[in-house]
Amino acid sequence: MRWLATFAALAAAVSILLAQDAPAPEAEKPAEPAAAEKTALASAAYFVLRNRCWNCHGEPGKKAWGETVPLDWILDYDRLIEAKLVVPGKVKESRLVYMTVLGKMPRAYDEHGKPGKTAELSEPEQAALTNWVRAGAPRWPEPKYTHEWVPVGAPEEMAASQAHLFTAHDGVLRFMKSDEGWSTAVLRGESWQPAPLGEAPPVTSTPAADGRTTWLTATDAKARQTFVVRWDGTKVEPVKERIDGVFEGLSLMPGRDGNLVELAALGRRVIVNDTDEIFQPGAVSHVLGPNGWKPGELPKFPATWVFRHVTRGKDGRLVLLAEKDRRNIAAVIEQTAQDWDIQRWEWTGNRITKLQFDPQAESLLAVVDGQAQIRRRAPDGFGPVAAFQPFAGLLDCAWDGARTRWTALATLGEDHTQTWALVPWRK
Repeated sequence: MRWLATFAALAAAVSILLAQDAPAPEAEKPAEPAAAEKTALASAAYFVLRNRCWNCHGEPGKKAWGETVPLDWILDYDRLIEAKLVVPGKVKESRLVYMTVLGKMPRAYDEHGKPGKTAELSEPEQAALTNWVRAGAPRWPEPKYTHEWVPVGAPEEMAASQAHLFTAHDGVLRFMKSDEGWSTAVLRGESWQPAPLGEAPPVTSTPAADGRTTWLTATDAKARQTFVVRWDGTKVEPVKERIDGVFEGLSLMPGRDGNLVELAALGRRVIVNDTDEIFQPGAVSHVLGPNGWKPGELPKFPATWVFRHVTRGKDGRLVLLAEKDRRNIAAVIEQTAQDWDIQRWEWTGNRITKLQFDPQAESLLAVVDGQAQIRRRAPDGFGPVAAFQPFAGLLDCAWDGARTRWTALATLGEDHTQTWALVPWRK
């Protein structure tokens, strides 16, 4: 039996030697991100560069502050890799990460418009770039946007609880409420300028046919009356004569045939039994001419839709904006020689808070769940505009009558607001 013990000892020694010569097991490599995750990481990084770096380092030939040779290709993926601004998988060797995450770029500008010494990239934005590089810097998909919202002017230090924007012949009118009450301003160029527009916001507005004034309408709830005022760019002038009644779906349209303005409503609120109030549906029209208000005429509208707004297109035909049964269905309903042409669509979201049609560009804005959705006339109806919206906290939108573009106002943090304009997408 001694030979068995000797054999067992030899076998144990051989196994020890083999174990010593065997290669050490490889450390487990981190799992490769899935394709969808790579796309998400790449898109997040793209929009950080697009929103925070492109303005100084994206437009061809444009030199950033202090540059002798422009770095004008920040969204060129191949050049980022070739120049080693981005080294896939190596965060510490990527100069882009060094410049942004360590606080070198993008620079915060001072009150004189010069870059300061501090950077302003947020922690989520830093993480988006770092995670993208760490995952191998996958190529981002090219965005398919046709339009984008870009900031207009600098952020304003104002905490707004409410804001209403109205189309005007000379820009956009703003009524904004803060702890100090209502403030009023007009957007001219890149900044808001104080304007004496009144103490409370109106219901709707329309530039006059001559392009030199804007009409606004409001309701006096106590007196059960509706009235209009005219804004000439410097002051508001009220029309002394008022219309008896409080209306629903109130709209204004430029006057025709010598009239100044036409007020259209989709129903009237009336008091019965001294206290109860009921809604009487039906088209209501009043026309303001040289001799004051007089009844106007509106055709009978389709009865199956809930109307939100009435205006006129370029050719003078009536255009109605309507909803149906609150089932994410809306429509542009246009007057034709014989009847009405209904062009319906479904919107993405649950709650629609604003519908506005611009007769100049014949485009439509719907605010749905705090997002601005734009549609414009196409040969086969009103097609959606693919617009990138980089902001949340939307307060209101309106058409800018002076610059012929959509304008939006949104909150920026807790105590700032920012104005945005919709422009064609720029890579």
